[in-house]
Amino acid sequence: MDKQCKQCQKQFNVSDHDLTFLDKISPTFAGQKFDIPAPTLCPHCRWQRRIAWRNEYALYKRKCDLTGKEMISKHHATSAFPVYYMKEWQGDTWNALDYAQDFDPSKSFFEQIGELINKVPRQSVLNDHMNDINSEFTNCAGSSKNCYMIFESDRNEECYYSRGMTDNKDCVDCLHINESQICYEAVDAFKCYNCFFVRDLENCNECYFSSNLIGCKYCFGCDGLSQKEYYLYNENVGKDKWDEFMRSVKFTPENIKTYTEKWEQVRQSRPKRFAKISKCENSHGDHLNNCKNANFCFDSQKLEDCAYCFEVQNDAKDAYDFSTFGLATAMLYECNSSGYGANTLLFSNDTWNNAQNCYYCDNVQSSKNCFGCVGLRKGEYCILNKQYTPEEYDKKVAEIIAHMQKTNEWGEYFPMSISVFGYNETLANDYFPLNKDQAAQMGAKWQDDDRMIHFDGPFYEPKPDIAEYQNNEQERQALLNGILKCDKTSKPYKIIPQELLFYVKHKLPIPTTSFEARHKARIALRNPMNLWERACDCEQTDHDHSGKCPNKFESSYSPERPYKIYCEKCYQESIG
Repeated sequence: MDKQCKQCQKQFNVSDHDLTFLDKISPTFAGQKFDIPAPTLCPHCRWQRRIAWRNEYALYKRKCDLTGKEMISKHHATSAFPVYYMKEWQGDTWNALDYAQDFDPSKSFFEQIGELINKVPRQSVLNDHMNDINSEFTNCAGSSKNCYMIFESDRNEECYYSRGMTDNKDCVDCLHINESQICYEAVDAFKCYNCFFVRDLENCNECYFSSNLIGCKYCFGCDGLSQKEYYLYNENVGKDKWDEFMRSVKFTPENIKTYTEKWEQVRQSRPKRFAKISKCENSHGDHLNNCKNANFCFDSQKLEDCAYCFEVQNDAKDAYDFSTFGLATAMLYECNSSGYGANTLLFSNDTWNNAQNCYYCDNVQSSKNCFGCVGLRKGEYCILNKQYTPEEYDKKVAEIIAHMQKTNEWGEYFPMSISVFGYNETLANDYFPLNKDQAAQMGAKWQDDDRMIHFDGPFYEPKPDIAEYQNNEQERQALLNGILKCDKTSKPYKIIPQELLFYVKHKLPIPTTSFEARHKARIALRNPMNLWERACDCEQTDHDHSGKCPNKFESSYSPERPYKIYCEKCYQESIG
């Protein structure tokens, strides 16, 4: 079935597999099966709509509406709903059932759940307050020790200004790294040590300005190598010349630019693997690991029979249009930020901890058989936070879905207009950046109150040479007490003591842009979460083909990119 996206107007296809899945998960209430219609938005617009409900790194200082204590929150002080400190929200001093509403057939369903969303208390941030140590400025992060401004992360120590991290230590300004130590400006790294300014590395030590390396040590300015040591711009120079070169390396802003430009020349001369897909069967997308029958999926692992999934971390089965996290989940459709044993969730956001048979729920945990609920914990047979008997619940849900079919709401995810965040606070603005007017045209809200500190100057200008802070306590204090101005956004930002210690220790320059600007720059380094039909560019005569390789595939490298793209077989034969 070919359709036109009602938002971006692009053509997209709804496959027979998609229709079979929609039929499989269509629920039955009061003896009637309610078919889920084919989507009206393309996969990217559906993803954008979902992640407009997820704020990770826009953090504010405000008071807990339950205790009055100061706290860090992902919700601004002007939010329409109460916000409780995470520990208090999980306590027994309040009950989400106290905010119950009757369904009103004279109103749309989304209007009514929007009213409920603006009444029920929400938690300040999502973190593990029981196991976190000295890591107040984090969100969507668990088991953090001495961490600051890390997001969508788990089990990290002494890490700062990063996203998508698991089991790391002493890492700063990173994106999507795991089981690594002492890394800086690393993107997509696994089991790496002491690697700076790198991308797509696995099991590497002492590598700098390098990409697409596996099992390498002592590499600088390299791309597409495996099991190599002492390489400089893809040439084997041996230990002595390597040591001599490294003694000359100085991480000044000007030198970093020069190193990066020369590295990029090497990158353009080397073939690129069409996609990062490892140990997968019948799967299409990029950065996939241990997946089976995963179609158009990205940055995910251990998926089975899934499609249109983005950043699903672990163990999802029969999930379509699912984004951001997931652990031992099954039977999900149009869900965002859900996981931990969730089963049979449709059109839900932040629904966790063995939630089952929940529909159009938001911020619901450990609940079963709920429809249109908000902030509920351990609830069952509830609609708009009102308790029903199983028989009443079945009948009422059938009535509401029939109403939603008439209003064309059934089968659609929550609209951006009732999201608890302004569009510019959310993950959507990282991947689909909009200005205020553009967001308003899509019905999204906007956060006008700048979360950054307000400062008119004078601004502190960091020294380009980190050595000037090495033994100068006066200059260090001037930096730490001063306010810096972002070169990209002109917004003010600060340097924290532990961050400065990392820069001094590793002879790195003070960044001249804010965390938000640096984070968005790292996102721009990665391939887009999209696929294009490509043909292998390999013409090497020793690769078991005559002339150009005949293999075709879908790749996250768009045709206009300046790289030669190889199929898996040709790429593996070409790296050395």
